[in-house]
Parts: sequence; C-alpha cells; structure tokens
Amino acid sequence: MSGLAGVGGITKAKLITVLAIAFLLLLDGRRIANWCLDRLPPDQAPRAREVCRRIYPATGGYIAGNLLISVVAGTVSFVTLVALNWACTSVRQ
Repeated sequence: MSGLAGVGGITKAKLITVLAIAFLLLLDGRRIANWCLDRLPPDQAPRAREVCRRIYPATGGYIAGNLLISVVAGTVSFVTLVALNWACTSVRQ
C-alpha cells in the first residue's frame, strides 16, 4: 500500500469542511461579524465597522467576478472539446 493512500480521504474531508464553513458564513456572516465587532473596545469599534462596511462589497465583487470567469472558462472548454469531438470519449466506449 502506498504511503499516500489516505491523502484522498483527507483532501475530501478538508473540502467538505471548507464548503460547510463557507455555507454557514453565507447564512450567518453578518451576525458573526457583528458579534466580533461588539467585542472590540469602544474607541476602535467605529473604525472597524467602517472597514467592514467597505470590505463587504469589494469581497462580493471579487467572488462574483471569479465565478463569472469560471463559468466562461468552463463553457469555452466544453464547447471546444465538443467541437473537436474529445468530450466524453470514455463514456462512449
């Protein structure tokens, strides 16, 4: 047995963990952020809230842009492979 036999399971577990955390942050992200900001000293809270207010739309735009690029790249790849008759060659056998 290879020394890397368990790597696939570990990688799948990490992927599932990351996806679960991302899902939960999407559901409760604002509540978690507010909870964290409420624990700051009163003199630092207004600045931290302003920084968070500016970061949120920038991060959303970044994610939306990456999603769009991924969809376009996947579509172009699929259309190219179908046009060259390379897609799903293992399924056709």
